[in-house]
Amino acid sequence: MSDQDLQRFIACLSTTSALQHLTLSHNLCSFATIQKLRGQIEGRVLIGLRELHCVAITADEVAMGYLLEVLQINPSCCPHLHTLDVSGNPLNNSKAATQFARIFTLSSEVLTLNISSMQLGDEGLRTIATAILQGPELRIQRLDMSDNAIGTSIDVFARALAAGKLPHLRSLTIADNELGALEFETLGSVLATGCCSRLQALDLSANSARGEGITRFCPFLVSPPARYLWSLDLSNNAIPHRALLRLSETLARGTCEQLHELNLSCNPELKAIVSFLELIRRKALPSLTILQVGYAQSRCEGHKLVRDTLKRQSRRQKQHHFEKNLLKIQLENDAKAERDQKRCQRQAQRLREVYDRLENEADRALRRRKQVKKSSQLHIHQEITRLKQQRSSARLDRDPHL
Repeated sequence: MSDQDLQRFIACLSTTSALQHLTLSHNLCSFATIQKLRGQIEGRVLIGLRELHCVAITADEVAMGYLLEVLQINPSCCPHLHTLDVSGNPLNNSKAATQFARIFTLSSEVLTLNISSMQLGDEGLRTIATAILQGPELRIQRLDMSDNAIGTSIDVFARALAAGKLPHLRSLTIADNELGALEFETLGSVLATGCCSRLQALDLSANSARGEGITRFCPFLVSPPARYLWSLDLSNNAIPHRALLRLSETLARGTCEQLHELNLSCNPELKAIVSFLELIRRKALPSLTILQVGYAQSRCEGHKLVRDTLKRQSRRQKQHHFEKNLLKIQLENDAKAERDQKRCQRQAQRLREVYDRLENEADRALRRRKQVKKSSQLHIHQEITRLKQQRSSARLDRDPHL
């Protein structure tokens, strides 16, 4: 749309008091058009507005600060606004950053805030983080601060987190900035305190963590708040092999049991993929569905990697289960054969004992029989001898001359 078309469109907004979603993204607006939009908001024409998307609508550093300044009016001109996306608009002017920062000094209903690619720099973020630190507790659940050349100023933002100013935060994106090892350590230490106990998605991709940064960040992954982490993006951080191994060892402790997505793509080392596949096989990350590491660079490839690994693991488990059952049956058969062998040995021993007993009894019976037969024959011989003697005596008695 041309600038004139945009002005006519904005003028028509006065007839749409029930409008809830307004998107002007990627339409280059002049300062005059920004003024008209601010006038409509200030006139409470958009009092029912819930979502405002103004992505890359101006190249004027002052214009966006001027527009956002209207959100400071109390009572609020958009009391129901819960989504604000002003990414892609330059805000590197200190005055504009200060105007925007004043929003955080008031209680706001905004739940989703996208201020990525706004060229904030350390000075701009420091201004905004200081305003958050000094303001009331915010209800923001999703915050995107990507591509803003943020570096050392993250410590002020970390202090705001530690002060409990963003207790409802569920998604935090600080990708494509200049965070180094110290910044990773600062952020990890603060998050480990539980100041954002509902945090589920953390995107720190395209920074400069390297090995030292990951080593210093790892203690957060074994802290109690990490158990609620759903998505972690550490891609494109120049993480070396040893740091990836340290990361896999940390995740192997099982604290991140709800982690569904882990993005480690665009890191130069590919050998560490073996250790992360082992995490899947050992069920150290039981909820993991997407792992982007090594050759799996996209979400689709990461999902396929986890699925195929689990499928192969399932086949291995089935094979292992089959071999385990086979071994169990073999052991049972061996035990049964051993019991049968012992039973046969006992039966053979008993039969041998019975045979020996019967043999002894037969031998004794035979001996008794022989003794009886021998004694009977002796008795008959003695009786015959006695009878002969009697006969001889009787004959002598009848004939004395003999």
